[in-house]
Amino acid sequence: MLKGKTARDAMRPIQSSREIPTCGRSAGEGGSKGPAAAAWQEFVAASDVSEITSKFTKLLKAVQCEGLVAKTAMAGPGPIVLRTLAEAAPRLPPRMKELVQLLSRRQAHTQYRQGEACAGLRTAIIGAGPVGLRCALELSLCGSNVIVIEGRAAWTRLNVLHLWSWVEADLTELGVKLLDPSVFAAAEFCHTATAQLQRLLLKLCLFVGVTLRTGCTVNRLDEHFRTTLQRLSQRPEAEEEARTLTSARPGEGLGSAALGRSMPSLHSLHHSLHSTSLHLLHRDDAFPCDLLVDATGARCTLFNDLGFSQVTMLKGARSLGIVCHLAIASEAWEARLSEGSWASQYHQQRFGRLASEKGVALQNLVYYQQPHSSHYFVMTAEADALVRFGAIRSKGDGLEGAALVKPPNVDLVELERFARIAINEFVPGLEERPLLPKQLQLFDFSERKQSNAAALVVPLSAVGGSAVDRRLLVTRVGDALQEPFWPEGLGINRGFLHVLDCADLAIHYAAVLRKHAQSRHALMSLPISELSQRARGATAAMSSMDASLAELVARREALYNCTKRISSTTIKVELKPHLGSTSDGNAFDASNLQRQQLRYRIDPISRYTHLPQGPEFDWDGSVRRRAELAKMREAAAAAEAAAASSALEAIEARRRELETEAAEAAEAEVEAAAKRRLAAALAAEALVKRHAEQAAEKEAARLREAAEREAAAEAAAREGEAARKREEERLERERVATVARLTAAYAEAVYCT
Repeated sequence: MLKGKTARDAMRPIQSSREIPTCGRSAGEGGSKGPAAAAWQEFVAASDVSEITSKFTKLLKAVQCEGLVAKTAMAGPGPIVLRTLAEAAPRLPPRMKELVQLLSRRQAHTQYRQGEACAGLRTAIIGAGPVGLRCALELSLCGSNVIVIEGRAAWTRLNVLHLWSWVEADLTELGVKLLDPSVFAAAEFCHTATAQLQRLLLKLCLFVGVTLRTGCTVNRLDEHFRTTLQRLSQRPEAEEEARTLTSARPGEGLGSAALGRSMPSLHSLHHSLHSTSLHLLHRDDAFPCDLLVDATGARCTLFNDLGFSQVTMLKGARSLGIVCHLAIASEAWEARLSEGSWASQYHQQRFGRLASEKGVALQNLVYYQQPHSSHYFVMTAEADALVRFGAIRSKGDGLEGAALVKPPNVDLVELERFARIAINEFVPGLEERPLLPKQLQLFDFSERKQSNAAALVVPLSAVGGSAVDRRLLVTRVGDALQEPFWPEGLGINRGFLHVLDCADLAIHYAAVLRKHAQSRHALMSLPISELSQRARGATAAMSSMDASLAELVARREALYNCTKRISSTTIKVELKPHLGSTSDGNAFDASNLQRQQLRYRIDPISRYTHLPQGPEFDWDGSVRRRAELAKMREAAAAAEAAAASSALEAIEARRRELETEAAEAAEAEVEAAAKRRLAAALAAEALVKRHAEQAAEKEAARLREAAEREAAAEAAAREGEAARKREEERLERERVATVARLTAAYAEAVYCT
């Protein structure tokens, strides 16, 4: 079939190389046999949420990690899990060992500060989609105690996510190919199903100690939410009680809850650590969260009461998207089908013929193949075309947006027929494949929205906290922040940028909390007699913290503005190259998973090209370093002034003595210098004279030699002239003699005659 690909095709974002290896063996394969290897294989093969949890618990027991928890008693829940597994490396199956080492090396990077960048920070994330789980993983690597709350009890979304090359590189660096070597195996497009990516990220989250609660629906951010969150964060036995409060379906607790069943001391340790950090930071003990992250998805109104809202970013012609999944039989001819994307502006005749002959008017169509799962199709059509075809029953009565595609207004039979005609045109042979149950969807995307803000500081009382003078930092990531445009695959790709921006916010927020805690601790150390000073200091500390939080929010908004400009057509302009030389100078090597290759780090300067400039945006830390240096210089100058003031009189007297001695020494030095200069001048003059005499002698010798050569030449000339004359005389004599002989001979001849 025709692939329908072109370099100009706006439907196809920048593709990544498919050359990242799978390391030669299957993910479940181990180098040794035994309970640990078998448990690892079961964990890798697990696909259900509760099954993943139970298999991870079984895996921990198989590698005998329980006895190592006490050795890391001062670490947070996340570092405990990863460090415990790192200590148990000799007992781990080869693949699991490689994954643990990979995550440990990543956490050892300077950006994570050995897992201490967000130490003591408690984070709650609402939403366990791919972006929410990726955010939980990143924050946990930074050292934050993370809990993720998800309303779904099972992950069944088959929608395919088109990944840009940097997202693929990011996931590969995290070790997803060690869990599933078949991921990103497509030859032409890098993509994966939403549920598959969620499962992989969940497995990685378990290794860093993220707590996940599924089947818990949050309807309002109020006292009810605070109570639920507090119970979910404390102990696994409170899970059922919390679910009763939220009126949600029973689900499975993951992360540190799962560890609690195999390592009983972990939860008591978690609770004691929370208590310590709460006391240290003077937090509201009744609210177990410092940072709240909204990863709920597009157009969710849960956070509207806190000041968030969705504003229209783009509104165009009414366009509807059709998504359908056809059953796959894993036959040989199916594997040879080429994935592709087709846009009407590049295939006008083909789309025009389809519309005129069969009444199927499309703007574009995308086809991906999910091995062992489905044939995935997504296509765009205008509402009028679907109305004419009969797939939409009515467009009247003011029906727009979501109301237009509600089930009562959609004829699923005609919609399926519409989709199959399009499929037969571009991917012939699949039009008769059965449709997977409930996998034909119609949605409206002609209007895209985005959040009015990326982060807000709200009073803790707004979300059910009891302390009126406390603050809660709330931020958004993923579709909750920017509603995606599916043809460009912007959702997951911009969402992973949001994750790094959120981690940058969390690291700076943790630093602000630590600084505030130190100030509060110093104030609490003052005696009771200085209560007024303590009160003034507390007010100043709170004002300083509010100013710091305002700077953090401004920084987060600046990064949000950067992601607003990113699309499949501007990625090369707005983002720096994501692959290349690493910090140790090594060039990118796709075959080496053990080296960190991705340039994008938590530091925004590593990825964004057009960061706003100004003293309020200290992207590279130079402003902070200059301020610290200035403070150090001021302190040193003050200490110097104090020491100088105490010894000023003695120094003044000694200065006069030294000035007198210096003046005398200066005069002597001047005289000696003059003498040295005179001696040098005389020596130079004598040297010049000697050079002149030597030059005169050389010139006289040259003249003598020239005269001698001239005299010799003249003598040689005279001698030559004399020799010439002698030769001429000799020749003349010979001529005369010859003439005489000839005359005599002639005379004799005449006489004889």
